[in-house]
Amino acid sequence: MEGKTRYISGNVAAALGAKLARIQVAPIYPITPATTVSEKISDLIDSNELQAKIIYVESEHSAMAACIGAAMTGVRAFTATSSQGLLLMNEMIHWAAGARLPIVMAVANRAICAPWALWADHNDTMSVKDTGWIQLYCTNAQEVLDTILLAYRISEQTLIPVMVIYEGFLVSHTYEPVIVPSQKDADKFLPPLKPKFKLDPKNPISFGTIIMMPDYAAQLRYRQNNDMLTVFQKSEEAAQEFESAFGRSSTAIVESHNTKTAQTILISMGTMADTAKEVEKNPDIGWIRIKMFRPFPSRQIQKIILDRVWDAFSLKRIIVLDRNLSCGQGGHLWQEIRSALYDVTWRCNPYCDKPKIFGYVAGLNGDDITPATIEEIIKHSQLALNDERPILWGKGGNIA
Repeated sequence: MEGKTRYISGNVAAALGAKLARIQVAPIYPITPATTVSEKISDLIDSNELQAKIIYVESEHSAMAACIGAAMTGVRAFTATSSQGLLLMNEMIHWAAGARLPIVMAVANRAICAPWALWADHNDTMSVKDTGWIQLYCTNAQEVLDTILLAYRISEQTLIPVMVIYEGFLVSHTYEPVIVPSQKDADKFLPPLKPKFKLDPKNPISFGTIIMMPDYAAQLRYRQNNDMLTVFQKSEEAAQEFESAFGRSSTAIVESHNTKTAQTILISMGTMADTAKEVEKNPDIGWIRIKMFRPFPSRQIQKIILDRVWDAFSLKRIIVLDRNLSCGQGGHLWQEIRSALYDVTWRCNPYCDKPKIFGYVAGLNGDDITPATIEEIIKHSQLALNDERPILWGKGGNIA
């Protein structure tokens, strides 16, 4: 396929992905470390490489409000934010999901205050995980670009907005080779938007502005939930079509390696998943990477684990690595995995012990996670007995 390898950052990759998607409106309000996404989009418009309208707004709340207004008129809307900016958007994020608007937003993860921190963890996006948006966690710049295209494809088919999430500085400002497809190939994969519903003076409609009685409002919320469950199939179809269009695969939901025989399986998201690959060369270590956190791929995880608990090999432990912390409860991914595997672990082979599910919280506020760190965690889990409480991990090891 036609394409060009460029040496770019994750933020530039996000902007080029938006360009290839032919976005039409980009309301922006810069915030570190997502600022250069907006700057690059502005450059692309100034150079006539992108025919789109930038709206300079006074806050992130207004940026999402402008995205909502634009999407209601039937055009492709895009914005980017991070951390405190994402929190300021919170009200409008709910509104976009409830109005079923196919908005795509790039989010460069950054720790939220207090204290002030510029470095990455997942607490900002975890705080909005239940707003009704699809959440896709990327590991590198190539995946950021590819996922922007996938996100519009999925969002416009399901009428559910999408967050394309990647870690600040670790991905947003790190430069690496990225294959940038031609506009021609991108157009084949992502045709022009043909909205089923849009604001039109000749055909007046309303997007979620009517106060409904409780029973009708509840029905809409249930329908929103049920439609979210169709995202898995649409995402798999989009990933297959992406591979056909561009000649390379792009993970849409989960990926796994060496999970058939390994005694220990690591589960993680974002850059920690790439780091975990470095220790996965050990035949006793398997690896599952979660890309789609919302909706959560419980069935996909269950299938991988069920394939293990009934075979001749004993799965001894599952280690969940979280770059976030729900204070008093543990990592969000650990909680989701425990919930997803509750029924599965009780159906374990009676001749095998039920695998323990350990939750390790590490990398908060940008604390570095290296292969050596993960190897230390694995060794700690081999001696640990209690998997009922989260384990907080820092440079000195177990700190809780």
